Amino acid sequence: MLRQARRILSINDQIVSGVGLGPDAETVRIGIATLYAGNLAGILRECGRAAHPARVQVRCDHSSGLLRGIRAGLLDLVLARGNEEELKGALAQWPEPVVWVRAPDFSMDPGAPVPLVTSPNLLPVDRIAVAALEAAKIRYEVVFTAFDTMARRAAVAAGLGYCPTTRPTASAMAPLVIEETAGVLPELPNVMNGILARDDLDAKALAPVIAAFEAVVTGELRDGRH
Repeated sequence: MLRQARRILSINDQIVSGVGLGPDAETVRIGIATLYAGNLAGILRECGRAAHPARVQVRCDHSSGLLRGIRAGLLDLVLARGNEEELKGALAQWPEPVVWVRAPDFSMDPGAPVPLVTSPNLLPVDRIAVAALEAAKIRYEVVFTAFDTMARRAAVAAGLGYCPTTRPTASAMAPLVIEETAGVLPELPNVMNGILARDDLDAKALAPVIAAFEAVVTGELRDGRH
C-alpha cells in the first residue's frame, strides 16, 4: 500500500509539473549529486542508448534531496552520498576517502578554534568532519556556509578556513591543497557513495539502463574523474 501511495503521489506531481509520462514515450528519471555533474555527458549517452526508445530525464541535486526523491518515488535511479542507513538497499556502493583542504598560504592561529567552511544543514562530508572534530574534542567555528560547491571553494581560496571534501575532488581543486593531519585536525573516515533504485522499480525491464548507469558512475568515480 505504501509503494502504491508513493506512485500515486509521483503521478500527481508529474501532472502538476507538466513533465509526466506522455502516451507515446516513457521517461526514466535519474538523479545525480550536484558535485558529479561532470559525469552528465556519459550518463546521458550510455543511459540514453540503453533506455531507447524511452527518454532519460536527469535531476541534479544535493544527496539529501535525491534520497528524499527516490524514497518518495519521484526518481527511478540516483547516485548519492550517505551513511549506511541512508544507502540501505543500494544496488552498489563504494567508499571515498575524505580530506581537509585549505588555501596554500593559510595557517591557523595557535589555540584558535578550527575555522570551518561547510554547508548550511550539513552534507555527508560535512557531517563526517563535524563528528570527527567533536569526537576529538577539538573546538571549531563555522565561518562560512553555502550549499554551492564553488562558493565553498571560493571561501577556502580566500583563506577563511578549512573545508572537508573527498580526495579525488580535492585533487581537482588547485590551487587549494590537502591538509595532512599532523595532530591539528582529526583524520576523517570515508564517505559512502551508492546507487539506489525506486522501491517499486521494474528492475528486470530496466536492467540495461541500471547496468549502463552503474558502469558510467562507478567507473568514472573510482578512477577519480569527477
